[in-house]
Amino acid sequence: AYETNEKNEPKYLIESGNSVAETQTAAKLQATETAKLLMAGQINTQIAALIENSIANQQLNTEEAASVTKTVAASKNLIAQELGRVLPLVEMYKKIGTNIEANVRLAYDMETAFDVATKVIRKSLEEETKVAHEKLEGLMNFDK
Repeated sequence: AYETNEKNEPKYLIESGNSVAETQTAAKLQATETAKLLMAGQINTQIAALIENSIANQQLNTEEAASVTKTVAASKNLIAQELGRVLPLVEMYKKIGTNIEANVRLAYDMETAFDVATKVIRKSLEEETKVAHEKLEGLMNFDK
């Protein structure tokens, strides 16, 4: 959790998820999906901030900028779906009446998460906006 990359930035994206279900498997699955969605939200927020900074530089008009912002905001679920294998750090279970509570803490490589999210957002922008290809390339050309 405390490992850093060569730039002294966190190497892993860490998130927790919690769920209660009738079986341990269902509770773990739901808790894992919750954690992945929270991870996607974190990385989506970082990319959205980078894109917001790029909008003015790419000379997008108001309509294009609004379209880009809306598309980026809606991509969190798509990013969560594309996240591959996560690293389980902790799994805890607790019996609550007839149900099981699952708590999981997961890690995902930050660089890989950023790459996955960038590809998902680029594809969404190409499919859902009318922004010219050159402007999109400039918009998505940022340093992590």
